[in-house]
Amino acid sequence: MKRTLIKICGMTNAKDITFADTLDIDFIGLIFTPQSPRCIDVEILSTISDVKTSKKIVGVFLDQPREFIQNIIKEINLDYIQFHGSEDYSFCKSFNLPFFKTLHVRSDTISMWTESHQKSNIIVLDNQIGENKGGTGKIFDWNILKNDEILLGNLQQKKYLIAGGLSLDNIDSLLLTYNPLGVDVSSSLEQSIGHKNYDLMRNFVDHVRNYDEGS
Repeated sequence: MKRTLIKICGMTNAKDITFADTLDIDFIGLIFTPQSPRCIDVEILSTISDVKTSKKIVGVFLDQPREFIQNIIKEINLDYIQFHGSEDYSFCKSFNLPFFKTLHVRSDTISMWTESHQKSNIIVLDNQIGENKGGTGKIFDWNILKNDEILLGNLQQKKYLIAGGLSLDNIDSLLLTYNPLGVDVSSSLEQSIGHKNYDLMRNFVDHVRNYDEGS
């Protein structure tokens, strides 16, 4: 039976992280880039770092200084780093942690496949609208998952997650039509920015796991 990877991102408080840890997911995402309204306030980082989880914790960064990332790693035990910008492989590997690398999808192009993508542990395909790299709440054209031969070749034998605008309204369509290896969801599971709705979280995970059972 297939098991789709699930990452729930944009956690900003200990209560939401604790609940997410009860769900059948793989990754919990914490955002540390100030461009996001879900960026974790460093003043509450200590309350989050005290939470014990069985799920892997992913820290998301976007073209931020090495010292900043190192300081976050000192404060909280990250299992993975997600590099969401233009970070090169030398930078990505320098923290001695496994890492995700985002591949940005515009309306008509995909960002360049680099060494940091090739040597990442997991690829995240996310929507880019203008200069907004992710966090758009909108899906990209999923047809590339079937029609873009170069992308498909690059993704062979790599773990990857589909991000960008996923919700209960479209997750079944994504799973049934494109059968991705994994999904990455954030804003659609909120009751307000940075605060999750637990019913939505549970229902989203149930939809994915029900699909897995039938596949």
